[in-house]
Amino acid sequence: MKTRMLKFLALLLVVCFAVGAVPMVANQEASAALTVNIDSINGSKAVSGSYIWTTGTFNATYWVAISAQYVSYNVYTVKAIYNSGDTKSITVSGSDILLVVHMDHAQYSNAVQIALGDVLTLYNMDLSSGTCSNGYVRVSSSFGLTISEASGLKIDYSTKVISGLGVGSTVAALKTHICEATDELVVKNTSGVTVSGNAVIGTGYTVQSASSGAYKLEVSGDLNGDTTCDSTDYMFITNELISGSSGYSATSDVNGDGDVTSADIAAIKMKVKGAGNVIIAPISVIAKTEPEDIVIPKSTLNYHSVTYKLSDVSGTHSGTAMSNGKLTLASGSTSGTFTTNTLNIGTFSKMVASWNAVTNGGKVSLAVSFELTTGTWSSYHSWGTWSSTSGVSASASPSTTHASVDVDILSVKSGYTPTGNIKVRLTLTQYNGGIPVVRNFSIATPQMAAKRTVNTSALPTYYLNDVPMRSQLASANGSIGNIICSPTSTAMALEYLGTKVTSLTAAYGIYDNNWQAYGNWAFACAYAGEKGYVAYLDFYDSDMLKYALSQGCTVACSTSLTSAGHIVLVTGYKVVNGVEYFIVNDPNVNQYNVVRTDYTLSYFESVWRRSDRGGFGLVYVFQGVEDLNQR
Repeated sequence: MKTRMLKFLALLLVVCFAVGAVPMVANQEASAALTVNIDSINGSKAVSGSYIWTTGTFNATYWVAISAQYVSYNVYTVKAIYNSGDTKSITVSGSDILLVVHMDHAQYSNAVQIALGDVLTLYNMDLSSGTCSNGYVRVSSSFGLTISEASGLKIDYSTKVISGLGVGSTVAALKTHICEATDELVVKNTSGVTVSGNAVIGTGYTVQSASSGAYKLEVSGDLNGDTTCDSTDYMFITNELISGSSGYSATSDVNGDGDVTSADIAAIKMKVKGAGNVIIAPISVIAKTEPEDIVIPKSTLNYHSVTYKLSDVSGTHSGTAMSNGKLTLASGSTSGTFTTNTLNIGTFSKMVASWNAVTNGGKVSLAVSFELTTGTWSSYHSWGTWSSTSGVSASASPSTTHASVDVDILSVKSGYTPTGNIKVRLTLTQYNGGIPVVRNFSIATPQMAAKRTVNTSALPTYYLNDVPMRSQLASANGSIGNIICSPTSTAMALEYLGTKVTSLTAAYGIYDNNWQAYGNWAFACAYAGEKGYVAYLDFYDSDMLKYALSQGCTVACSTSLTSAGHIVLVTGYKVVNGVEYFIVNDPNVNQYNVVRTDYTLSYFESVWRRSDRGGFGLVYVFQGVEDLNQR
């Protein structure tokens, strides 16, 4: 018989990763969390799969410990995650669980008592950063349904029968007595039709969860399964007792004394005549704490930036509309604007903006206004006009009393201090019949609060994304080869993501017709967005850069490797004889010897990170998809 555990008052999960494992990616589907099959209890370490201990002291390498607090119905609220990249000893008490999952990350879901064969699902935990939000833990039990300790219902696992329901018990009330997720419980009548809500349950109905088989329901007093207790049931129980054929039946034990006797006949008779009611009462609704609607948070590489999906941002439309979660022109409009409500990004002195859209040849313009500590708002500062149509894209570089935009970076003028409140205005224009569609926009400032804390000890010591190398000086690039480092880096990233374009094609697509140059940072991200990818500007340090690389993503960095400024694509990192290196697809290499360049971390930082950018370095993040969990 399957061994079951006692209900635990707290839950401690430890997720164990093999050294040198692939990048930390939580789950492969955005709509479902990773599931963990419990294949060993207090057992030896398996090559794959999972196992749990309830007591003892154990060592683990590269683990994340989750401290969780019991709520009810074997639902646990996650309070904190503790990261450790070192071999560390942990003591597990009798009220805790130590769960080890090999090679895979786990997140969280729905809890019952844990046993061999159970399926533990974890949601809403970013184990790579050690964060979680509104976390719950559940276990879907393969053993079968579990009844709440607060319930008076009885469950027989050998016959798969649940008894103790009184006549008049409803489906809604029943679901509160069962530990499994309410939205997974299905109740069917004797004809196999699903019933719900305040539908009254009859004997012979069944209930099951997503992970259990069907359990028959027995309603005391409803012997014939018609959901009532009436003269027909009186005849049934009388005949059973006279013939001596009844034995014990929960449906016939209407008074709940554990036996079927003449007292049960008398109880039904009184009920039918309306002379009294001593049969088992209908079950009532009891409190049930559980996450009914679990939302898996997006896994992104935002660091000192925030990316806003247009579908998640409220604001004022003028000639624009939302369509399939994206911003576009309203029907009949050839031009329109969408102005966001106030967004708070924290105080700043410099800002970069980027966006992802498919313009279809139309035009998109982004501008930002910010509030000052004096209470006034600045004018809108524009990053210019972007379009996939050749000859249209151009920066604006406005300068006002409060700030100026130098091609792609906004600087607040001396003497003015922003509160951190901003409004973003997107202007969409139909052009040559093309109507633009905007998916998102991103705002980054060096002063923005970091979105994650990188656990460097959990990172592999070596990582390389095998991005095909190119030289911007290739003869195919002609006379502009020496000034298209940004398009060449972008083209390498796009090829790695799955879309191959020539460096020259990317250069013409990114060209800033106002600046008359190819290095507009925002336009490089916009070009990747035209290809259907997610790319944005951010401010990174070396730890965040290594973390992004370890997630399988490439990052372009704006450096002073040349006097005019130089964009390179960082593809990996390594340690050689105790010295750290970044592995770089530097496009400024001899076209006849196209190889990657290894820069020591210290040297690379000296040409990338800048004091006027808060000590961070500006990057193009080629995330590829909105949520890294989708990969």
